Amino acid sequence: MFVPALPANLKEMLEAQVRRLIEVGLPKEVGVDEAKFLDDAMAMADEFAFSTDLAAIQLDQVWIVHYGVRDRFLMLTGGVTEWTNPDKFTLYEGVAVPDGLRVEQGQLGLKYKNIAPRDVRQEHDPLEQLGVPKEGLTAFLYWGKDLLRESYMDFPGAVSECGFIPYLRLYDEKPVLSDYSAVYADPFYGSVSVSRGS
Repeated sequence: MFVPALPANLKEMLEAQVRRLIEVGLPKEVGVDEAKFLDDAMAMADEFAFSTDLAAIQLDQVWIVHYGVRDRFLMLTGGVTEWTNPDKFTLYEGVAVPDGLRVEQGQLGLKYKNIAPRDVRQEHDPLEQLGVPKEGLTAFLYWGKDLLRESYMDFPGAVSECGFIPYLRLYDEKPVLSDYSAVYADPFYGSVSVSRGS
């Protein structure tokens, strides 16, 4: 079962995430030598400091994201079915993503469950940035379907080709990436967010 709170063994969890990224071939996909990737990722994991201030606003999950990897690679690697074209996603106004590898502290939908993404865009905490598909697709690589049994993920920090909100959900027990209007709240969905400038 997916546990949203920070585990006591943060270092071991981040090390397992680095191994998972290597296992799926992410270093090769982003054009980085595997040994260098491992060294850089482990150094970043060692330097990461969990913020209790962010945890106080429910940003209590930690995971590693490589912002240079294509969403399509993450989808194919995770076995996610494409119902909308991830190559056509753009960033929502005011959202900026970092380059390269980052340890993120955020939340994967539970904080904003059953709140319309449109409302999350207007009312999120100033310490938060609206989530993008890359963050959720990477988390899915680590935690799989258990993650989506807690909450399907809306990505209000991105806009699909149709101008809608991308989302990740289970359909007949299979993960799918699609999009829908930002105006609806749904008890099965929640918007992803990460710390601003993390």
